[in-house]
Amino acid sequence: MPNVGARPSAERLAGTRRRAWAGVTVAAAVAMVALPGCGAGTGQEEVVASTARPSSAVPGERPTGPAAVFGVTIGWLPDGMVKTGDIFGAGGGEVRDSSGRVVPAFASQTARFATQSDVAAVRAADKVRLDGPQYQVGVSRGQVHRPSPEEQRRTTAKTGVTYEDVTVAGHPATLVHLPGPQPDFAWGVHWFDGIDGENARVEVGVNGTDLDVVLRIARNLTLGPPPPGPADPGSAVAGVQAAARRAFDGSTGLAMLDAVDDTDGRARLSVDKGLSEEPTASATVRVVAVGPVVFLSPRDAGAEVKISYPDEPGLDGPVANDVRFVLTPSGWKVTQLSFCGGMAQVFRSCPSGF
Repeated sequence: MPNVGARPSAERLAGTRRRAWAGVTVAAAVAMVALPGCGAGTGQEEVVASTARPSSAVPGERPTGPAAVFGVTIGWLPDGMVKTGDIFGAGGGEVRDSSGRVVPAFASQTARFATQSDVAAVRAADKVRLDGPQYQVGVSRGQVHRPSPEEQRRTTAKTGVTYEDVTVAGHPATLVHLPGPQPDFAWGVHWFDGIDGENARVEVGVNGTDLDVVLRIARNLTLGPPPPGPADPGSAVAGVQAAARRAFDGSTGLAMLDAVDDTDGRARLSVDKGLSEEPTASATVRVVAVGPVVFLSPRDAGAEVKISYPDEPGLDGPVANDVRFVLTPSGWKVTQLSFCGGMAQVFRSCPSGF
């Protein structure tokens, strides 16, 4: 979660917002060990059966479908799991794809799951964080860096992380063990596809609490092509860009929430409370730039959004936020988690997940 008690520099804040979720490489998985309690959720959790097909969603929340992550189908998850996060990440500059459209050099999607009872306890404030079994499936596409054996050795020497070559469902893979006091993601399995020197076109990763469960999830993943985007990508890009600019236009006050998928109203309560205490709290917040849009499905997208916070001490420049968008009946909107992450320094009670 963002550190709501401090006011870090723009550079540090941007790094924190990216590291908490973006990226599913072995290196990123290692970095997560140093982020205790950073689990985040979209406010879009849903019950997942062992076939990973969504059943009835939690009332008031919009399911986006956990059966696939950036073109990788999830064939099995433990019974009773709910989806607690669905996050986008991007980086590496900009390139042109096969259609000539400008896209990030690499992009990732990560879905995280926990038990329904664990989520219910946090929601009921019976405990402050998820502390039961957790698992995540992440996929990176584009120019994905593949750590060399020397990089792995340096990581092992510095952190104690261990690496082992294994085969999972016919894939040469790397089994990673992450030591430390936070066991949520102690085990990981990662493999690459389309290897070209130090880079690959795709990386698939599973991390979680129990090794046997991590391996079973990994064995039941199916790598497919990049997910199709919307039928009219030009119109969709315009809709995503407009949603980003509206959602983070602090001068409009509560009207920002018209561009946020805030189905349970928790973000609106936070903004209403913040503005009632300080009417000009968000008045100068604005979007400086919206980066290339990546479509994770016909109804899901992500983009880097640079936001300016002129009145926030220590933030002397725009902050890059990796923002998720969903297509709703009333058009493209920013997810609740992304909005609250982007406005964390302004509206401290905005729900940032679990």
